[in-house]
Amino acid sequence: MIGSLSDIRVFGNLPAERVSKIEKLCDWRTVEAGQEIVAHMDTSRDVNFLVAGKARSIVYAASGTVVAFGEVLPGMMFGEIAAIDGHPRTVGVEALETCNVATLSHQHFLTLLRQEPDFAMALIAQIARNIRGLQERVFEFSTLPVNNRVQAELLRLAETKGRPKGNGVLLPEVPTHADFAARVSTHREAVTREISRLVKIGVLEKSDEGLEIIDIAGLRALVKKANEA
Repeated sequence: MIGSLSDIRVFGNLPAERVSKIEKLCDWRTVEAGQEIVAHMDTSRDVNFLVAGKARSIVYAASGTVVAFGEVLPGMMFGEIAAIDGHPRTVGVEALETCNVATLSHQHFLTLLRQEPDFAMALIAQIARNIRGLQERVFEFSTLPVNNRVQAELLRLAETKGRPKGNGVLLPEVPTHADFAARVSTHREAVTREISRLVKIGVLEKSDEGLEIIDIAGLRALVKKANEA
């Protein structure tokens, strides 16, 4: 074993001794940056827990276009849908940096669901959050032009990764423009163009610390106006 499941969110309400038993049922591995953790359309049904590192859930289109569904961060579980419904994986997950991954067989996963109601409720809550997030993105892709999708993604980053700075929010870790483009279904040049425009009109500011949203209210207003148009 090369890690601990103590920080995995869906196990938050389980006794420490129960989590320790689950750890011993897992296969543990290290996945280097750029390698697949699970493949899109793979028929495996095991569930994975990211203990350390950072990954992303993606699908590569036949054209080579990358569609990114989101980051996978330490404490997260992934692969549970295939374990529940038995169908091939709808997305792939690849490591962005060296990752510590624990894998639990789908048989042990299903037993855990039946035996631990707190775990089952945490899983349901996670699935509900994921559905809400996907619904939000589908709405944006269907109704908003590219520049407003970039703005909406900046707001998401502010909520999930930002930290207060003055009257704004600092984003110390900003995806590359190519990764950003994959998240909002566009190309890198469009992201570069919109971020440059937001800097020019005083909504964003670049610094050695990262990217600062200095007018968070103004950014929200831009997205709200687009949604109401």
